[in-house]
Amino acid sequence: MSARSLPSLALALWLGACGSKPAPEPPKPFDAAAFAARVHGDLVDLAAVVARGTTNCPQLAADLQAYWPRLQITMDEAARIGKDRDLAQQVTTELTKYNERAGQLQEAISVDLAACRDDAGVREAIRTMPTL
Repeated sequence: MSARSLPSLALALWLGACGSKPAPEPPKPFDAAAFAARVHGDLVDLAAVVARGTTNCPQLAADLQAYWPRLQITMDEAARIGKDRDLAQQVTTELTKYNERAGQLQEAISVDLAACRDDAGVREAIRTMPTL
């Protein structure tokens, strides 16, 4: 064997020893029910954050600002889903299961936020809330 063929042989042995990488797993199918539950869960969590802060407006402002990054993740995914008519329809259908409770939560959030309506920090937090 010549000295020139040693690198080629070494490469062949190394590739054989390492094997090839397994094929990546296909993406999991989209679960509209799970995403709708996540959206509703975010609303439940937001209502809890607001309810805790009705007696301490500066703390409420800080808690809302701390909550926004988590909500932004959901909003980003919702925006992506909204670009696909079929996925958006699936999520819309699943979200209807939460309509009654979501309405109650939205009303509670509105009432609780009214306690801090004059607080500049809360107003700023609301202004920076992630949206679609």
